[in-house]
Amino acid sequence: MNLAYRPRKTAFHMMDPITKLIWTFVVAWWLYGLRDLKSVVIVSFGVALLSFLGSRFNLMSFLKVSGVIFVGGWGLLLYQGLFRPGPGISIGALTLSYEGMALGFSLALRVFGLVAAGWAFSVSTSPQDMELAMVKMRIPYKIARVGYLALRLIPIFQRDAQAIDDIQTLRKVKKGTNRFRKSITALIATEFRLVDSISIALETRGFGLYETRTDLKAIRISVSGAALVIVTLGLMLLHYSILGLL
Repeated sequence: MNLAYRPRKTAFHMMDPITKLIWTFVVAWWLYGLRDLKSVVIVSFGVALLSFLGSRFNLMSFLKVSGVIFVGGWGLLLYQGLFRPGPGISIGALTLSYEGMALGFSLALRVFGLVAAGWAFSVSTSPQDMELAMVKMRIPYKIARVGYLALRLIPIFQRDAQAIDDIQTLRKVKKGTNRFRKSITALIATEFRLVDSISIALETRGFGLYETRTDLKAIRISVSGAALVIVTLGLMLLHYSILGLL
């Protein structure tokens, strides 16, 4: 799974982080309001296709992560099937309605669009640009720096997690709950070692000494990013009006 920023010349890389973030929230809003299976399939996979073509993220990693989350969301299918009345199938003393299962399946299926939009934002937005965008949106730079560090640490976490997994494999530790628990414990212990280095780096640079600071790089709203947001918002409102949700 590679969520780290990678410098490239794609359509999403050319957009500013502010409009990409707004677009991600518009997509989430669009999918959140949908309930029927047909609409969810069209919008979710349309967003996934656009995100892949626009950012060129790793398709196989995306499918693996989305698939795992999707299967994990099948609890929604059972929940909706149990508590929504109507004809359905009987399993022992339980009855699962077709309408409820269709709704649960639709809710779980939205994960492909949501993960794709978030993944495209992550791989096409540099941590520094994200920090500057948050400051431009009037977010205190102390909080923006926390967001910057979170994005910067993603590739480090991935590298360390892969190293720990390789070590477990070399030691012939069988895959399962025990291996997963040991891997998580080792990863947490490894990352805690970064705390001192990060705190020293912040102190030596006078982080937090002043309320504001001057940035040498400016973040400007891109035409392509604004167009993407406007078109997506227009399609969402049109879709909602057709479905009678407005």
